[in-house]
Amino acid sequence: MPHGREHAGRMDPRAASLLRRFVDKLGGEVQVAVRRGSGRSEYWESFTEVQETVTGFDLERGVVELELRDGQAARLHFDETQLVHLLEGAGADGTEAWGEPLTDEEAAARFLIVHLEESLSADPSHESGWWTYKGARFLPEPPWEAHQRRHEG
Repeated sequence: MPHGREHAGRMDPRAASLLRRFVDKLGGEVQVAVRRGSGRSEYWESFTEVQETVTGFDLERGVVELELRDGQAARLHFDETQLVHLLEGAGADGTEAWGEPLTDEEAAARFLIVHLEESLSADPSHESGWWTYKGARFLPEPPWEAHQRRHEG
């Protein structure tokens, strides 16, 4: 099965644009929405929160380096296939969540912020500091996977 980045170092332009938008949104105050409840009692809760600080960005490798609020470093890895998938229909979902018309890219960037916040608060990170975005969450990577990823490219 193709890895999604088989071609020579160029990320899909839609994925690259989304990743740039995500990085632009980090480091400031952002309006985010969080889904609460389930079924008929489901609702979206909005709040403003200061995000992490971007310390590095390698678009071609899909890596964003952050300094977290507690001073720890984190490195996020994005696969372009996951980003393109997130874009599909994001505008409609985001418009419903935030109550304002949003493009697929803007909504997907906001969802990435929510997924990051939820993942950082729910999962302990590995000492490697690497997180990979998969299926609407950031998953901490064990040190041996992070080591392999650092030596790719």
